[in-house]
Amino acid sequence: MSQKENLSSVFKVGSIAAFLAALSLIVTITAFVMAGSSGEGVEQLLAQIDNKTKIFTIAFAAVALISLFDIFTVPGLYFATRAGQHTFALLGSILAVVGDTLGLASGVIQSALLRLSVTYAAASGAEQTAIVSTSQLVDTLERAFSTAGFLLVGPSFIFFGLAMLKSGFSKWIGWVGIVAGILTIAGLLPSLLLLSLGANILYLVWYVGIGVKFYRLAV
Repeated sequence: MSQKENLSSVFKVGSIAAFLAALSLIVTITAFVMAGSSGEGVEQLLAQIDNKTKIFTIAFAAVALISLFDIFTVPGLYFATRAGQHTFALLGSILAVVGDTLGLASGVIQSALLRLSVTYAAASGAEQTAIVSTSQLVDTLERAFSTAGFLLVGPSFIFFGLAMLKSGFSKWIGWVGIVAGILTIAGLLPSLLLLSLGANILYLVWYVGIGVKFYRLAV
């Protein structure tokens, strides 16, 4: 198989992965909107999960799938942008893969809340208190992995965006990536949490944009 055919396969996989990541993002946003606010505290979250188990199962799975599919877009992004700025393309690739791996781990940890919500609903007294304590640890661990993942994924979008500005890749997608990366990092601050909503919208634009671009590069 020639190098051109190999790259075509990479871009095809990247295109499919990008569209699937966009679909997973839409499902995630929709599911959490349907779930509604859980209020304050782990006890309220457990009760809400038990009340809407199917919705949260879909939401948690979709969150993990975003990270999984994003990993498969990385080779295409690297090969498509390395000519413009190899260092930025390489840094973006490394940060994206490590960050997405942490995101996957976060999704696995988060899924434990599904099982805990079932036992919490059936328990009482000291047993219920123990489940709440365990759930708090799970929630803290999940947040740690999630935050670490976003602290890496955010810069990866910025690096890929900068590489796009210097390559033949669509420059408007590059700017989308740069702004999305900045909003991702800033949105980790509690006082700027709303910025993460803007980042999610830009992620959707990003995945559709690179999906279309990969498709054109593959044919």
